[in-house]
Amino acid sequence: MEKLFANLDTALPPLLAAAAAVEKRGDGGLGVFLAGIGILVFILAALVIAVSLWKRYRFNMFWGLLAALFSGGALVFCLLGTSVGTLVSDPVGDPQEAVTGFFDALCAGDYEAAYPYLSGYSDLGLAGEPAGPVAQLMNKALRGSYSYELYGESSVDKLTARQEVLFTYLDLPSLAPDVEAKTMEILEGYVQEKPRAELYDSENHYLPQVAQEAYSGAVTAVLEKPEAYYTTTGFQLELQYVDGSWLLIPDRSLLNAINGGAA
Repeated sequence: MEKLFANLDTALPPLLAAAAAVEKRGDGGLGVFLAGIGILVFILAALVIAVSLWKRYRFNMFWGLLAALFSGGALVFCLLGTSVGTLVSDPVGDPQEAVTGFFDALCAGDYEAAYPYLSGYSDLGLAGEPAGPVAQLMNKALRGSYSYELYGESSVDKLTARQEVLFTYLDLPSLAPDVEAKTMEILEGYVQEKPRAELYDSENHYLPQVAQEAYSGAVTAVLEKPEAYYTTTGFQLELQYVDGSWLLIPDRSLLNAINGGAA
């Protein structure tokens, strides 16, 4: 019996020390300290009850003390878990490999190979083909414009990492002024070459098919030199370590660039 109480005496000071240390940090430690005092009160109360039962009913003191100590120990571990923080093992692998794996697949047009590197996304809608020849032409030019370069080394903090990337893509909004100007130029050429009846409706507006033909010709002409509309943007990407792998978290800036700035 005395040995059990002796073990209890040696177990209580570390608990008090841990609670006091948490209180000193000043990071919300008062609540943890009070919780530690509450655990001590619980253990002592359980021991008093066990002794009372032993005296009155010849209760098995050995098992009563063990129950009190184990219950208190479980509460101590819960308390320490809230104060120490998350315990993690060292992540395996280089976060840069996930970044390069994603962008290599993206630039190669292998979207099925790119998606496994992403966290929370199984599809970015890249594989589908838009409707209409003009949209398909612009989509092809956009997909062919992708290139990237890593900027600096990746930084790792427990289960998260960051990597800066320079990404080049076709800036679709920047096409608009030149496409508009080229469309008007083509329409003016039609006016010089074709009969009026083939160009205008009864309200003196261009026929839909005429306007569409001019617009399509303008987009085709402008995209003969798409490099003039390329832009390069830099952003910091975040990665998470999930189930033994580094996964990239697509943010708004990345998604906007992938969509040619038109997202």
